[in-house]
Amino acid sequence: MANYLRHKPGSRIPKGFKEKERLRKEYNISERELKRYAKETITSSENPRKDLFKKLETRLDNIVFRLGFVKDRENAARLIKSGHVTVNEIKRDDPFFHLQQRDVIEFAGNGHYSKQTKFSIVPPWLERKDRMGRVIRLPSLRDSEKRFNLERVIEYYALV
Repeated sequence: MANYLRHKPGSRIPKGFKEKERLRKEYNISERELKRYAKETITSSENPRKDLFKKLETRLDNIVFRLGFVKDRENAARLIKSGHVTVNEIKRDDPFFHLQQRDVIEFAGNGHYSKQTKFSIVPPWLERKDRMGRVIRLPSLRDSEKRFNLERVIEYYALV
């Protein structure tokens, strides 16, 4: 039986567990990686919720997706691992690579990217021009679409 099921009914653990699983699925991230991000932000930050959001949003696979070059984060990771993406003119093959303000993302080679995906809306902290994208500023919680309760995720990892 899973650990989270042993807690009392109404406990915050199952709620945090469900939220964590939704977050993992959305960002296409492993349990190990998310746990590492959460533990880092809990121990070294005044505002863990904000820092966890920033860590998730500034991953290279997420930014390639947010810029509308691919339909989902899984395809973004595949494209990056294949070596078709450069950051500041350096080829990157790690989807977990974190970008900083003013970093430039470009596609190497021809035909490995989509012209803007149909429903993609580039967030205000990013900029896209044809085969190139740029991080104008780092994301903040104001840029969040409020789909997740990051507080519950942080509480979950603080308790486990």
